[in-house]
Amino acid sequence: MVVPSEYIVIDHESSNYLDRKHMLFVRKELIEKRRIKGVIIPEQGRLSGNSLHQQIFEAECSYYGVEFLFGDAPSGTDWASAATRQLMAHANQLRLQTTHKATRGGNIGRVLKGMVPAHRAAYGYRYCRDAEVTPDGRVHIRRAWWEVDELGPDGGPLWGSPAWVVIQIFT
Repeated sequence: MVVPSEYIVIDHESSNYLDRKHMLFVRKELIEKRRIKGVIIPEQGRLSGNSLHQQIFEAECSYYGVEFLFGDAPSGTDWASAATRQLMAHANQLRLQTTHKATRGGNIGRVLKGMVPAHRAAYGYRYCRDAEVTPDGRVHIRRAWWEVDELGPDGGPLWGSPAWVVIQIFT
């Protein structure tokens, strides 16, 4: 088989949704316009974390005559292969929910310990840290916090800054 390099898609967005940039390209530009005869998906869980989305994708492929091949799941159109893929899709959905809950719980724990959540700083703040590089080359963060991104001479948020805007919204 020949695969043009522009048809090799590396999708880095969350598999919670099927309507993400790269999947829309595959579905709308390649499958619907019949530019391809088949789709190879190395890991079923990267297609979508929702079993209904997987069914939609498979139905679209079947409608347009595009074969699909999963690297880690049966790819046949028989009932046993389809049922196995559906079970795996439900397991992927459970995995995503579990990961989301664990991440949220971890962030709550970080806040309760006086640390900042493990994501980028909120609008109007900047991330600050006290860190050191250990002998093995890893970064050890001793303390992390968020600070207002722009302070005026009086110590309050600078007029027109994102932090000032947030205060105006809440006021």
